[in-house]
Amino acid sequence: MGKQLGDKLKELRGQRDWTQQELAKRSGVKRGYLASIEAGLVKNPSALVFLRLASAFGISPDELYHAAGYIGDGRSMSRGPGTLEEIIDQLKTVQPAAIPLYRWGDFPAWEEESPPPLDYIYRAKSRALGRKMTAYVVQGIDYEPAISENDIIVVDRDEPFSDGEMVACRLEGMPVIGRLREVGGECYLETAGRRTRFDECEAPAEIIEIRKWLEERDKSAIL
Repeated sequence: MGKQLGDKLKELRGQRDWTQQELAKRSGVKRGYLASIEAGLVKNPSALVFLRLASAFGISPDELYHAAGYIGDGRSMSRGPGTLEEIIDQLKTVQPAAIPLYRWGDFPAWEEESPPPLDYIYRAKSRALGRKMTAYVVQGIDYEPAISENDIIVVDRDEPFSDGEMVACRLEGMPVIGRLREVGGECYLETAGRRTRFDECEAPAEIIEIRKWLEERDKSAIL
């Protein structure tokens, strides 16, 4: 996904004989962030980044969304860039689903008195439909080789649990990450150096995706 979008940006810049710095100036997106997109290192730019880039190039956002893989070849939002209001309305129909991002200590953040999220990360709507997802910045846990400090985990609290899958929950009031194991007909959560009966886990939710923190800092990409 990221590489195709990066190639599209290179193509559009080349057609206009723009440098990355010129595109940064016209779009308000930092040059370093543009370089990361073009190198395929950024997988999920925010809707705001798409909007700024499309406006800078004077094109419809659907061209960039096609390149990113969010909409197929059979779909189109408009024939031209339109007004700012029209572009925003179009983006609402195809932009990725926003997933609230919380501190690790706030897990689980689907309770009534949960704090406000730190930010949002984005997932293609086709991969978010019907899911109840929240995301967390992991702190104080290294679950090697899968999860390291400051990684982002996305959990789905309605996903059926399966043997061998990674799960986030609370144990003795603290958020933990472990792997679900079925042994002798009983289910356990295996954490570092510990095995706990699964029915002792509070608010368990299966981890459906792991991301790197630096790939999600869309806000820092805007000048």
